[in-house]
Amino acid sequence: MSNKFARKLAKYLAIILAAAMIAGLFFMFMPSLLAEGETDETLKSKERDEEELNIKEIANKYIYQIEELIRRYKDRPGYHKAVKALKDYMMKIDLNNLKVDELKSLIDNFGIDKSEMKKNPVFVGDSSELFRPADNLNRAEFATIVLRLMKVDFDKSEIWYDAVMKKAKEVGFIKGDEFGNMRPNDNITLGEAITVLARFKNIGEAIGNTVGVPEKHWSRGFMQKAFIEGWLKRLENVKNPDRAIRRDEVAALMTKVRGLKIDKNDIDQNIAIYKTYKDVGKKNPYYYDIIENSN
Repeated sequence: MSNKFARKLAKYLAIILAAAMIAGLFFMFMPSLLAEGETDETLKSKERDEEELNIKEIANKYIYQIEELIRRYKDRPGYHKAVKALKDYMMKIDLNNLKVDELKSLIDNFGIDKSEMKKNPVFVGDSSELFRPADNLNRAEFATIVLRLMKVDFDKSEIWYDAVMKKAKEVGFIKGDEFGNMRPNDNITLGEAITVLARFKNIGEAIGNTVGVPEKHWSRGFMQKAFIEGWLKRLENVKNPDRAIRRDEVAALMTKVRGLKIDKNDIDQNIAIYKTYKDVGKKNPYYYDIIENSN
């Protein structure tokens, strides 16, 4: 064998040996490489599963919030359209394809619609936006409140207190004194106010005197009935039916007579849409009664 041939053979053998070594290394590490590929895919799948789980958890929280909004606001004035939109969405929701952005948008855009508010105020205050809570009410002012309760209008072409008393007498809830005088400018007494409201509600009189008014007082039966009905719970000095009644006390009385359920939190959160007065703050024990009965 010549030296030249020997060198060529050695070269070919070296090439074959190198190729074999490379192939061996490839097959040696291929399972590991495949395993790494499988691990990456598994991790990606796991991440996708975790992401889907997080989306579902967030979506479920939003769904719970929506259900709470429906429950809390379904009977509140001003929220009919907003609640209906939530109900309509929940009726069509695909639980297998929850859209977090849509759910969040529904919650963010939920709110009161002022155009829905059904105003039925029995108090309107004066032209200076004052309520004058400590002032007494005269008979014509009280008659006006009751006419508003009844949603009965009166002739605006006449002097207002004459027109009001005329309509009140016509409707039948206020009567004149023994001489037929309506006395529009006289303060209305507690006994008179209760009697008028008892006639308005047609609840009649009651036997007994647990309210503690003078036994022979003409308003005793109506005062006793009002006491039983719970109308007098928050009023002061109910044993004296001849005392004048203040404007803020009448607001508390209206809450009872009208059967209102005041949502203090709602008033606090949405106070901007309520009629308020410069001279009535939360320190007044009848604050919420005044606000509720003025809107």
